[in-house]
Amino acid sequence: MIAVMFLMAFLAIHGESFFGDEGFHFEQLRRFHEGDFSIDHQLTMLPGYHLVLFAFSRAAGIHDLNFYRFINILISLLSVAVFRAILGILHPRATATRVVQYAFLPILFPYFLFVYTDAFSLFVILLALWLFLRHWYTASAAMITASLLVRQNNIIWLLFLLAALVLAELPGFLRIVRQKFILFALLRRIRERYRTRVTRVRLLSAVAVFIMGIVLFAAFVWWNQGIAIGDKESHPFPSFHPGNIYFCLFLSFFMFLPLHLSNTKRIITALRTSRILWPLFLVFFLIFMMTFVNDHGYNQGLDSVYLRNRILTYFTETPTLKMLFFVPVGYSFLSFWTTRLTWPFSTLLYPATILYLLPSWLVEQRYYFVPMVLFLLFRESKSSRLETISAVYSGTFAILLFVPVALRWFFL
Repeated sequence: MIAVMFLMAFLAIHGESFFGDEGFHFEQLRRFHEGDFSIDHQLTMLPGYHLVLFAFSRAAGIHDLNFYRFINILISLLSVAVFRAILGILHPRATATRVVQYAFLPILFPYFLFVYTDAFSLFVILLALWLFLRHWYTASAAMITASLLVRQNNIIWLLFLLAALVLAELPGFLRIVRQKFILFALLRRIRERYRTRVTRVRLLSAVAVFIMGIVLFAAFVWWNQGIAIGDKESHPFPSFHPGNIYFCLFLSFFMFLPLHLSNTKRIITALRTSRILWPLFLVFFLIFMMTFVNDHGYNQGLDSVYLRNRILTYFTETPTLKMLFFVPVGYSFLSFWTTRLTWPFSTLLYPATILYLLPSWLVEQRYYFVPMVLFLLFRESKSSRLETISAVYSGTFAILLFVPVALRWFFL
């Protein structure tokens, strides 16, 4: 059913010219097709995704936008299969409705078709997570390191998996952090915990690959004088901008609306019983009011073709509108606070998401795909009725959002 819906969506945009930034990615592919392997000055990421598409293009002898979109769909369907495999590990009793929620996550669904790096990057990260959960740590480390060739900010998810590995396999690590020689203490702990040489080598090789990824990333940033390759002025590094955190919470309210509404009783109980939630929520509101601005050049315009720009421009015009914008933001904050995450190390997701979003000045909903999908995987299972409602809601919302995009009424 999912494959059929993807195919129908593909046919709906078949023959259409570029959507959004597809033209930039197609230009890079054109260069490769003509034997020019330099990176286009408008491209902000390393061309790992483009090299994969080029490999398919060279094998098939086709250089065509519709062909690249079709390959993107095939990769996206593979990501659905990997999502299902991960779900089977984390939630053995989960039904197919959770898979539907992933395949039709409203803001993600269109990008399963378009020639953008995001769906492929998500696929590689999910594959790395699946390998990790199967305890193939070295392969997982290699996969997440390779994801840096697709999007450089995936370094945060590399650190996420490395932290999970440390917590999973070295429970005594936290007890030795204060020792004078941390490295030697760590190695000694490994020798004590893993008596067999094969197991020690396996663990150390995984850690070595993770560290290699970090070193390569640091070397790239030093050589490149920043993270973005092209358009560096619009993507400065280092910088700290909370706008994406707010917009992610805003969109999350609508992406997971059935779940959030089901958490209402939990939220009320938490507000009544928790001593820190009210002060924390108040501090968050005050910080939001002081720091929620729309000051990036690419995020401007009530008449912009980008829907996100219209939303951001409108809600930052007056303090009253900013407070109105905070309603779904604050509710999502409280709902996430009360939602149980089942994987033992999934509490790392929230700080990782903050670190992932905070450096990005441009407010862009594509940056939320990985955090939202990981939340879908890690969150507790709800009743079959609620999971079904969520699946129907996501599917309906995805279609209602995709149709005007396909008709070019706006872009996301």
